[in-house]
Amino acid sequence: MDVYSTSNLAETSSANKDLKGKIVLAVDDSKDILALTKAVLTKAGAKVIVCHEPLEALEILTAGKVDLLVCDLQMPTISGPDLLVKAREAGYKGAAIAVTGLPEDQVIKSGHKFDFSCYLTKPFNFEVMQRLAYELTH
Repeated sequence: MDVYSTSNLAETSSANKDLKGKIVLAVDDSKDILALTKAVLTKAGAKVIVCHEPLEALEILTAGKVDLLVCDLQMPTISGPDLLVKAREAGYKGAAIAVTGLPEDQVIKSGHKFDFSCYLTKPFNFEVMQRLAYELTH
């Protein structure tokens, strides 16, 4: 399991990774995080769909082609891990990045229970998110 936090990140290239043609679904109860995620990944060429409500996100994941899910772990109605389990049961096969405010050690302890491709702890570097989105969709 890969956990990325501000404490363990190497410097990243400032060059944009090309996400042209990729569809990213961002799910978070924070409108600010969603806006920043959308801005960063759209700048790299991705089409970004934002959702505040996990049930709506589940409908999108099961109804269409989504290349990458970027999802908060802790949300009021359905947790990120529960959303991903339901999406996998419904046929979603794409990659998934978990975004969390949990400390890195808690993520590592609980990470084996979840099916996320990697974890980003808040606050996170948006260049790293862009790089991970590229790596997970190519």
